[in-house]
Amino acid sequence: MKALLLTLMASVAAAGVAVLPLVSYSSGSGLLYGAILHAGPEGVEGPEISVMAYGTARGGQYESFGVRIPVGGGAWFASACHEQLLNHDFFGWGNWGDPDESLEYDRESDVISIGHTRTFGPFEARAGAEARHSSVFDREEGDLWGSLPDRPITNGWTAGPSVELSSRSYPGPAWGNLRARFDWQGGGGKAYWRTELERTACHPIGGGFLLALRNDVAYHHGAGDTQIPFLPFLGPAQLLRGYAGDRFSGDWLTVANLELRRRLFGLMDDPETDDPLILVGAALFADAG
Repeated sequence: MKALLLTLMASVAAAGVAVLPLVSYSSGSGLLYGAILHAGPEGVEGPEISVMAYGTARGGQYESFGVRIPVGGGAWFASACHEQLLNHDFFGWGNWGDPDESLEYDRESDVISIGHTRTFGPFEARAGAEARHSSVFDREEGDLWGSLPDRPITNGWTAGPSVELSSRSYPGPAWGNLRARFDWQGGGGKAYWRTELERTACHPIGGGFLLALRNDVAYHHGAGDTQIPFLPFLGPAQLLRGYAGDRFSGDWLTVANLELRRRLFGLMDDPETDDPLILVGAALFADAG
């Protein structure tokens, strides 16, 4: 382990480092501002480090740190992230209540992951373990909390294995990928699991336009044992854009996305390759869930 860390430190010291600003807006968090940092060797396979941090106009924050170390045809990875949401809206479980009725609350969550990825032809397999922590506080009083199944407000830690299999491409007129994931969490007398299947496809249609499609289906078992931040909700995290993050919920979730994309122009050409370092494009999209 000591030799591995020394190798990682030496590699990062000589790595190319990129820092990108992050500016966005969401209806749930307001203005979002931060930065992304990525460090890794240029032009060759080697250890990589990524860091992201941002704050929101509503007082929330997010920080993440990830490491990827290639080893013998595969790679070890580790990541940790912390999220804090203040004055977050809760609309009830199971699409319960009036669409315009919500209660505010504060929450924090932490996720730590470690595992290994390996490539088999067109497929990539990923196996590891994940630990999750959450804390919910300063809840506004109201009847919507009574819609929650059993006891998901309970704070604390859970942990368990996760596996994922994805295809980097599949044959046909369009190119895209398939992804299947399963994870299980348990601890403190609680246990729940989730399985998910996602398919994406992109197809050039001429004139510089690209048609992109995505469909995601997921099933969550054990909602009564799941902490609030990890309950299955439809929203921006599942690319149901235009809706609050906790507006729609249930054991079964599905989302379909359709996008028409076009590259507009590039900025800051690489002096060695003449390729643009920054691409600017536009997308017209429709989502359903």
